[in-house]
Amino acid sequence: MNSFFGRHRAPIITSLMLVSLWLLFTIYSPQTFTHMRIYTSFMSAIPFTAMLAFCLTLLVIAREIDMSFPSVIALGGYVFAATFQTTQSPLLAFIAAAIVGILCGILNGLLVVCFNIPSIIATIGSQFFIGGLTTVIADGLALSLPEVRDSWFHTMMVGRIADVIPAQAVWCLVILAVLWLILSRHVFGDNINLLVITRKLQR
Repeated sequence: MNSFFGRHRAPIITSLMLVSLWLLFTIYSPQTFTHMRIYTSFMSAIPFTAMLAFCLTLLVIAREIDMSFPSVIALGGYVFAATFQTTQSPLLAFIAAAIVGILCGILNGLLVVCFNIPSIIATIGSQFFIGGLTTVIADGLALSLPEVRDSWFHTMMVGRIADVIPAQAVWCLVILAVLWLILSRHVFGDNINLLVITRKLQR
């Protein structure tokens, strides 16, 4: 038990602090924190930020950073909207947005690996480039997609399960489980940890 606490001291202490804060808020405002609406609101909004944080965690573990993700999200969102308006297919729009995101990741990877530019510098530069590119091709205008709300894709991604649980909360847990398996059970995760150990030894 002592060894387990020693290995996981930081997350255990953080969890205890969060539970203590929740109990404190519940005691002082039970009408808010004992009602399901606030937790449904949390499950609707937090997963989008959490999914980004989960993916960026792999970079942070490898002692790298990505500052370009806001611009990548903006470009992917525009590509999704433009493709959907053209094809009326949410699946094709999603694939197009994913391909654009992958290409942006490859660009950042090439700048860091092939040109030996520190990741924070490379991704700050690509953030301005990708953000400017998005503004130019979108002509500074936002695209409205009210018809996508009636599609199966919208229901699958951000619909409500049993009219209570937002689907994005489930996707968030799925991504968390997949990344945990990759990091702790897959050779790719071993390589990330090995990279950190190698850098420590080089110092």
